[in-house]
Amino acid sequence: MRKTFDRGGKVKISGIISNKTILFFAATFAVIGLIMLSMSFAASGPIIDSSRFPVGFKGTTRVHTRNFGNKYAGQPSAFRIMCKYSHMSYDDPIVYPGQDNAAHLHTFFGNRTTDENTTTSSLTDPNAQTTCHGGAINKSAYWVPTLIHNGDTPLEPESMFVYYKPHDYIHGAEHERNMRPIPDNLKLIGGDPSNKTGQSLEVVSWNCNDDPNTRSNVIPQNCRSGQTIQLHIKFPNCWNGRDLDSANHRSHLRYMGSEYAVPPDSSVGGVRDFCTRQSEHNIAVPQITFNLVWRLPAGINANTLRLSSDASDAIPGASAHGDFMEGWDRNSAEIFVRDCIAAGQSCTNDLGNDTYLDDYLESTPQSQQREPAQTRVTNPGTTPPSTTDTSPPAVTITDPVIDSTFNANQTINFAASASDNVGVTRIELRVDGASIASSNNQTVFTQIPAANFGVGNHTMRATARDAAGNTSLGEVRFVIVQPPETLCRDEAANNTGLNLPCTYNSVPVEPVRDTTPPSISIINPTFLQTISGNSYVVTTNANDNIAVTSVRFHIDGNLVTTDTTAPFEYRFNPNELQGGNHTVMAVAYDAAGNYHESRVRNFIINRPIDGDVNGDGRVTIVDVATLVRNYGRSGVGRSEGDLSGDGRVNIIDVSILVRNFGR
Repeated sequence: MRKTFDRGGKVKISGIISNKTILFFAATFAVIGLIMLSMSFAASGPIIDSSRFPVGFKGTTRVHTRNFGNKYAGQPSAFRIMCKYSHMSYDDPIVYPGQDNAAHLHTFFGNRTTDENTTTSSLTDPNAQTTCHGGAINKSAYWVPTLIHNGDTPLEPESMFVYYKPHDYIHGAEHERNMRPIPDNLKLIGGDPSNKTGQSLEVVSWNCNDDPNTRSNVIPQNCRSGQTIQLHIKFPNCWNGRDLDSANHRSHLRYMGSEYAVPPDSSVGGVRDFCTRQSEHNIAVPQITFNLVWRLPAGINANTLRLSSDASDAIPGASAHGDFMEGWDRNSAEIFVRDCIAAGQSCTNDLGNDTYLDDYLESTPQSQQREPAQTRVTNPGTTPPSTTDTSPPAVTITDPVIDSTFNANQTINFAASASDNVGVTRIELRVDGASIASSNNQTVFTQIPAANFGVGNHTMRATARDAAGNTSLGEVRFVIVQPPETLCRDEAANNTGLNLPCTYNSVPVEPVRDTTPPSISIINPTFLQTISGNSYVVTTNANDNIAVTSVRFHIDGNLVTTDTTAPFEYRFNPNELQGGNHTVMAVAYDAAGNYHESRVRNFIINRPIDGDVNGDGRVTIVDVATLVRNYGRSGVGRSEGDLSGDGRVNIIDVSILVRNFGR
């Protein structure tokens, strides 16, 4: 190739174009294509061919109920219903009504007719099918962003329970008696689809295998192949009594306490918030909570997962949210509020009046439970799936809740449910290894006095088995403590001012119980602080009305240490963590078992990641520009674009950058 000059002094290039130049332009076009793809991803999520969508379950237009009770008295009161996976599409009738394929990819449950043209009136059409237990008694539509592996493989959830309940922190007659049913024709979104760094754990939380130590506001990276990954999304529950929708599809309701649930059991002017603190949004309705479960297939770990709604520069899972369009039979919606929530009952697929919502496919052979399979294809380059059932059941523990504390004189409720692609043959509950209950159905329940187990820490495990012998395990821990000593005043001695041990002639005095939780906040690291080196100290500010006894520290949702001495700190080596975004959370406990979680704090480990040219912890357009500018050079380092470490900037480095763009 040679250079010549035209009459204007401009350079002209002629001759044969070298291989180096061809590779340069090839790299440039590849990078430009990647940029365009990332822009598309940020706007509406990855584009996936519909042939990869899992085939949904068939629905029903009939009511499926029978006279059978599946409830028990006690707190927390709630009504929960299971809904099967229905379909996937790029539609969103709340955010993009009437616009076909305008949204990111969604996973739908309940009403099978849900698309861009769905309205609250069309949901209850007699011909509309539903995948929820009980059939046509509930034709509501529920949907969430799709969980995607490697940017091209959508994952089907094993199960979804929809909870309707009081607020997690507030249970009691006043709150529950005054609760109204979900408003007819309501539209609502829970969570923030634009979030990039992680939402409040009071709204969105993820965990692996029902393990509270993995609780995180983004996808926990330590979930492994074969394990379950769970997502919990809570909706606002204080209604303004007027609007069924709003411009942002959220502001017609608020979260009890304040936006995104700053500790909702706090007082304002001495008045507890039962949705009564404001003149607007002062009507309490059941808080809807989505509990979704996916099982990670063989060869897939959590570090390959993102939500379809995650922006390219978001931490995976940060944008979790749910959508709801109400389609309940009015009478049934009023019954479960009256006979479950207001009556202090915990009901699973039971309206509270012994009307059990049947699994409408329970007697249908597994091979006939899905929609026609012509839309289901094997991914290119993979072996067709075996006809042998290798999918284990999904098991969900509904009672006791994680880390519950009971007095030794209480009775404890134990309950779990399971689902399977073929059918559950047995579910068993064990406490500390000893069997306490079992069932050949999908649910199991028992009540046992806490004194039977003794004071101390205990573990309950639920094991589900299917006909092929596949099993899965769920686990929760709980604590039993000695009840406070009952003190009395001695009437005979007229010692009315003294609390004494009780005798035959004494009158009981109600003990003063500490019910005030500690407070805790993270001082360091600050939000999105960049950390490097081989030693760093997480510092907190923890206080209690009596005393803080311990603080547990969680990194990326994993419990890493417990500190029992003020000032409650955690020292760690940043070099032991991967470069990029991480989270830290601290939980303070007092002697009475009260606890409080700090807000999750995001921070950045400043270590090189694959594709990061300039070392800022992200792979962005800045890295693209640097690599293109130095393409073809030799004797350069990472900061000039040599990502492979071979001393040159070439097509190998382009491949590394393309593969990691957006991390």
